[in-house]
Amino acid sequence: MFDEQGQPQLTSARVTLSIVFIILAVIIGAWLLNVVKDTIIDGKKPIIISAICPDDTKPFEINTPQGKYELPKPVFTAMAYFIFYLFLIIPMTIALALLKGGIALLNPDSTKRMKAFFEDLKKNLTAPKQ
Repeated sequence: MFDEQGQPQLTSARVTLSIVFIILAVIIGAWLLNVVKDTIIDGKKPIIISAICPDDTKPFEINTPQGKYELPKPVFTAMAYFIFYLFLIIPMTIALALLKGGIALLNPDSTKRMKAFFEDLKKNLTAPKQ
C-alpha cells in the first residue's frame, strides 16, 4: 500500500475509478453547458418549459374565491425558467462531487495538504506585522 518513502501507491483500480469519475463529471458538465447554451443563446425552449407554460395565445389565469387573476405571460415564463435553472443545480452538484472524488482518488493526501496550506495561510495573514 505504501512505498519506501511512506507515500501511498496508486493501484490500478483506484486510477481507473478516478478516471471514470472525472470522465462522468466532464460529460455531465458538457451536457449542462449545452442545455444552458441552447436556452440562452439559441433560444430553444426546453420541453419542461413548454409543458409548464401555456401557449402564447392563452393567458395564465388563477381562480380564487375572491375572483379571477391573470398572471402576465412574461412573468409566468420567467418563473418557469427560474425553476428550470434551479433544477439544473442538481446535476451540477453531482458533477462537482464526481470531479472532487476523482481528484481525491488520484491524490489521497490532497485534503491534508489543503488543510495545512490554509492553516499556514491563516497564520501568515493573522500574524502581527513588524
